[in-house]
Amino acid sequence: MKLNDVFEIEPLSRALQRALRLAYENGASELATWLQLEIGGYYDTNSAMNDNVVVPKYRTVVGTHFNIYGQSLQVQPELSFVNELRLREGVEVLESLRDSRHTVALQDPTMIGLIAQHMRVEVATFQFDSVELVQILTHIRQELFSKGQVLAGMTSKQMTAKRTSNEEIVMLKPNFHGIGVDLRALWRRATRGKNDN
Repeated sequence: MKLNDVFEIEPLSRALQRALRLAYENGASELATWLQLEIGGYYDTNSAMNDNVVVPKYRTVVGTHFNIYGQSLQVQPELSFVNELRLREGVEVLESLRDSRHTVALQDPTMIGLIAQHMRVEVATFQFDSVELVQILTHIRQELFSKGQVLAGMTSKQMTAKRTSNEEIVMLKPNFHGIGVDLRALWRRATRGKNDN
């Protein structure tokens, strides 16, 4: 399968899995790390996650915090960042949430604690429309395409090197009767395996 075909695979989670396999085969460790994070999620339990990794900005959704009684948290415009959340979930989970076509309700203990500590308000959930996930998945596919270009360059160079080192091209040459085969190149190709013994 060609790398360009991988970019078009649906669902995106399958495309990421195929790209991960190609990244491993070609030694593209940075790409493999990013793919592992997108597939498994930006969680401490993911082996690709470390202290230097930050959940990418393209994974941000805008929503509203609600308390246990269903009342929404109203914030001043300068605090609008409170109603944003970077989703840590893996792509397969994001796809299933997108396909549910419902409002998504998440509990983020860190954000709940920060709001309670700094705003003195109790919230229980963060809710957003599942349509927001379409944009996130589109961004991830665009990232796959741009990061995959590095891998595409690596694989085409390897293919060229492999072809030039392993094959001698048997050329057609013009001759008195029209076009003929370069017999020297054909002879070298035919006897290559015999001379190695």
